[in-house]
Amino acid sequence: MAFDEAFQIHERFISPFRAFLGENNLDIFYFAWVSPGIILILIPALYFLKFLIDLPKG
Repeated sequence: MAFDEAFQIHERFISPFRAFLGENNLDIFYFAWVSPGIILILIPALYFLKFLIDLPKG
């Protein structure tokens, strides 16, 4: 997150993703940086999924 804030990465995604999705079809993706953000979160989440499943219950 600090990297994103320092280099303003999600701000750079706004225009290209709004153009890709179409200005009138944004609805829940009004903040266009959410789409790549979801992907960037899912990658480490899938990587650590087995670790989380294998944690002891209790």
